[in-house]
Amino acid sequence: VLPLDKNELNSLALIGKYVDYDFYTVGTGGSGWTNPPYQVTFLEGMQNKLGKDVELVTPKYDENNLDQTVADAVEAAKNADYAIIYAGLNSTSTSDPNVADTEDGDRGNLDFPPAQLALIKAVAAAKPGKTIVVLSGSIYEVRDWVDDVPAVLQTFYSGMEGGNATADILLGNLNPSGKLTNTWPKRYEDTAGYVPGNDAVDQRELKKDDVTYSEGLYV
Repeated sequence: VLPLDKNELNSLALIGKYVDYDFYTVGTGGSGWTNPPYQVTFLEGMQNKLGKDVELVTPKYDENNLDQTVADAVEAAKNADYAIIYAGLNSTSTSDPNVADTEDGDRGNLDFPPAQLALIKAVAAAKPGKTIVVLSGSIYEVRDWVDDVPAVLQTFYSGMEGGNATADILLGNLNPSGKLTNTWPKRYEDTAGYVPGNDAVDQRELKKDDVTYSEGLYV
């Protein structure tokens, strides 16, 4: 499905939490605080590369009204040539470290954000074979949805020109030749840091004093 041929596109549905998201908000991030002079969002990148030749439909994303968010996304996807969902994590400070990468709190699991999971599942079912997922942030489980879509692009934190770079990859202007820098486990339970027999317990509470890595010298 990738790269997309812009000469054959009439419309794209750009869906999800991070379509037009500011990843580098001033004043957050602690020692990782960055304050770039500008940021090209994913939406701006697609606008820059496609101009007015392709209609970009951007349904509203509101986790406080998830049913409407999903319904609007599904409708937009059905009426577009392709649906691109921008999902994952961010580095904004939050009281819930399970939905953001922060230095002042560990994530209790590798669960994919549930609202975004519901969105991907619904859109992929409505637009089979033509739903692309662009991810941001660090590692999480993707087993609940990855087989439902034909293409996934991991951008991690792509920087101030990330929107342009991501659009170039999606449209085939650049070859995404980068390699994954981490091992992505299928399940959190498969990682060496998981404490067996405590599925219903926040793993962070079990690791305040000791963390046992059981894989040995050779992984």
